[in-house]
Amino acid sequence: MIHTAKQLKDKVRNISKGDNNIAKTLIRNYMMERFLERVSLSGYYNNFILKGGMLVASIVGVDMHTLKIIDTALEEARDDVLRLDQEYRDAKRYMAEYRHEMDSHEKLQNERLLDQTDRTGVFAAEVCDKMEKLKESPYFARIDFVSDGEEEADTFYIGRFGFMPSSLL
Repeated sequence: MIHTAKQLKDKVRNISKGDNNIAKTLIRNYMMERFLERVSLSGYYNNFILKGGMLVASIVGVDMHTLKIIDTALEEARDDVLRLDQEYRDAKRYMAEYRHEMDSHEKLQNERLLDQTDRTGVFAAEVCDKMEKLKESPYFARIDFVSDGEEEADTFYIGRFGFMPSSLL
């Protein structure tokens, strides 16, 4: 049984083997479980409705790989940005090299391709930025819970992830 913050930190450090992302996930899950335990033992347990990812994860035993999934999705988003940037540069180069040989229809098609590639690239860059922010702080709420007779508050961060990894599509 864990009785102090130091014991919790030491246990998390051992389990995570120095991986900060795994450590954050372990702490978040521990805090959520302690919060749910305290709510279930309190006189207010009938006032709560549990729904969402943490409840499903606790029921079906989903593993703690959320941050690794975010890392994979972020890597894919970065690859998309680089690929689209290269496609845009290639199309621009083609238009510059062959502009005198193109008829008006081909020029129009290439301009549309550039426009579409540019819009897709901007969207991919925005997705990449959102994934970066999501990785830094995947929470949307914080609850400070103080039990009767205790002076120190337990802080709980509750979060959700607003993306679907391509592996689940």
